[in-house]
Amino acid sequence: MIEMIGKQRITRLATAILRGGGVVAFPTAMAMLRENKQATSRTLEWLVKAGMLRKIRVPGGGHVWMSERTLVRTYDPNEKPAVYKLSRQADRWTPGPTFDHDQLALRVLFSLAEPWDLLTEHEIRRTGCWEGRVPDGVLRLTDSFLRCEILAELEVETSRKTGAVYRPNSTQGGWAKLAEKLYRVCHDWIGGRQSTSLGMTDATLIVASRAHADAIRKKIAEVDRCLQSPEEKYVERDKEATLWYYAELLADGTVGQPEFDLLA
Repeated sequence: MIEMIGKQRITRLATAILRGGGVVAFPTAMAMLRENKQATSRTLEWLVKAGMLRKIRVPGGGHVWMSERTLVRTYDPNEKPAVYKLSRQADRWTPGPTFDHDQLALRVLFSLAEPWDLLTEHEIRRTGCWEGRVPDGVLRLTDSFLRCEILAELEVETSRKTGAVYRPNSTQGGWAKLAEKLYRVCHDWIGGRQSTSLGMTDATLIVASRAHADAIRKKIAEVDRCLQSPEEKYVERDKEATLWYYAELLADGTVGQPEFDLLA
């Protein structure tokens, strides 16, 4: 049966699930494989019969698939089986509050980049080398307009956030914090660009609805106007230009092609 399904397809999905933390929903598995429903169903079914995945019910009547010890031993012994999250003999599991967001981030990563050109949030956290807030992933993109490759930090924004750029206690809220991080990455300020196994990040990709993207853009412009810092800038970019990338989150849950935005 493995020949009928394809060893490459099985390996691709198995390793992607582990890279994502060991738990996967069906739409995410489709994005990881870049296959149709039938091919994805057959591959998941094979992994379940091989004792590598366990199919678990979740509230609402849906299912997720969790990594078993056999999958971990075969593809990445440094990981822990996701079934350890379950109580003994449990056939149901209640996802945490960030599960849907995390699965969406994985779909974005695997639909926009090849497996060798991305890092998941799970992988970033496992290295323990990231300074500050961990993004939803890192991926390599090709900017066809600027004719170059960029390594972008991924931020998926599905709900509106509010907050001032600066507060009396020196903390920031909502998208203001995101906007300043984006600004620091673009201009190579302290706390901005990060070193990864793929290279040094040099941009930020925001995935959001059009309305949320417009609000974030205004917040970036506010940071651009208000941020006064003595920090030295290390890259030779126009000091008044802030470059970032945006991909629209569509109503059906898919993502449009990334495009760049330049605030001067």
